[in-house]
Amino acid sequence: MSNSRKSRLLRAAARLFLAALVAIVVLEGLLRLGGLATAPEALSPAQKKPNTRIVLCAGDSFVYGVGGEPFPKQLQEILNERQHTLQFDVINLGVPGTGTSQMLNTLEEQLKTYKPHYLIILSGANNSWLQYDLAKNRRANPLSRLKLWKLLRLLARPQKTPEKTPAPPASCKSSFPTEQDWFNATRVELSTAAGSDPQSSRALQNYARKVEAEFGTAERLINQRQASDAGLRLQKLLNLRFPKIPGAERVPDRTAQMREIIKFRAAVMLGHLYSLTDRPRAVDGFKQALTIRPDYLYGYLRVASLYRVSSDSDNFLKYIHLLLSKDPAFVPAYIELTWYHYLRGEHDQSTKYFTKALELAPCSEYTLTHMPFSYSELAKLLPPLEKSLPEIKNNPAYIQHVKLARRLRKLDDDEKAMEELTETDLITAGRLAKQYKAKLTISSYPERSLPGALRAARKLNIPYLDFVPLFKISFKDRREYIAFDKDHCNSEGYRLMAEYYADLIIASETPDAK
Repeated sequence: MSNSRKSRLLRAAARLFLAALVAIVVLEGLLRLGGLATAPEALSPAQKKPNTRIVLCAGDSFVYGVGGEPFPKQLQEILNERQHTLQFDVINLGVPGTGTSQMLNTLEEQLKTYKPHYLIILSGANNSWLQYDLAKNRRANPLSRLKLWKLLRLLARPQKTPEKTPAPPASCKSSFPTEQDWFNATRVELSTAAGSDPQSSRALQNYARKVEAEFGTAERLINQRQASDAGLRLQKLLNLRFPKIPGAERVPDRTAQMREIIKFRAAVMLGHLYSLTDRPRAVDGFKQALTIRPDYLYGYLRVASLYRVSSDSDNFLKYIHLLLSKDPAFVPAYIELTWYHYLRGEHDQSTKYFTKALELAPCSEYTLTHMPFSYSELAKLLPPLEKSLPEIKNNPAYIQHVKLARRLRKLDDDEKAMEELTETDLITAGRLAKQYKAKLTISSYPERSLPGALRAARKLNIPYLDFVPLFKISFKDRREYIAFDKDHCNSEGYRLMAEYYADLIIASETPDAK
């Protein structure tokens, strides 16, 4: 082949390559424009308020504020006290019990919605408990963010029915009444208790509607995380005295039933409201509910769990035994005992109660998704259990565990795997923050450093707050900042975190910032 012909072929190939490249760029641009045209426009708080800085706080229970006044709320107060030329709105997106993967699932949408100036992430401590989500967190393909790549994958994907985990056979017990099931089965509506005969119940029906409206307001306040206001309303309902209602004296049984329903509902809601922030008040709420409805098994479970997290072994065992005396086959009680002995380092006892829970409900996902064991620990426990309880092979959570074991590379060190996951997820979060022009800060926990988070911060070249030494310097005694559960912070601990986050944000703002 002559040199001139080779040159012509190379030029033709180059033209084809450039044409293909231009076509790809044009198609990607058109797809992105199409997405912008069809996507609903998010109205950001920052668009409404000039001279406002939006700070998003994403993560787990330490962001949510279990144990005390959340640091996001205190951060907003500190920022607005120290910086008078700007208005700071700090938004708490913390969700207890989540890991970095769950945080990432919603982060991009939250960044789109709020368009924050600052993003604070505190997450990763729960990754070791969330091993079933590991399979979803494989390192991202660099092309996966291109819309054209997604379109080609969609077109190339064979049309087939998605694989479903088979339902366990009917003979294999897979469930037990949840708390919501119990409420649905035993709940009597206030309107039903008020009756329907026109002679005496019209006024009672009106009163029932007013009380239901009060419960609705309390629920809205809880959803808005206004715990103090919600607590006051629920306490008012708990101590409610019936006014003089015309005709009520003719149906005393109805008024007594309505009073019981109101008090029970208010007590349960108070218990749940304070479970994360005020253990004594939460315990009081559930105990009051139990005095009204002694058959409320989940009330005993809630009280026992609260005593367990506050290391009150005597009362924990007392309420667990009360619960099992009423229902010896109550599976969640054995899961609680599994946690209790696991955290005390009593492996044999922990395994014993976990096995008991599986014996009672071998096909229940709850038993395998609420246990305390890490991935490697569970991998060692299941093979001998398969021999004594072959039914667990029909458990959907067990099936997912087997699939996960096939996908994951073998690791001798669970901690190493969790740190790798934390690092990868936080780097992805950092790229999202950069894309949406939010200044990101990553931190450790007050008593736990996160090597994966530190590595991510270094690779992203962003601030990293290591709270472990800061807490040691700032407090003489752990009891000064630790909450009732001996794990989370109290309000003083969260205050210290808020102060350091505020220092970073104020430092990044110039005196002329608008």
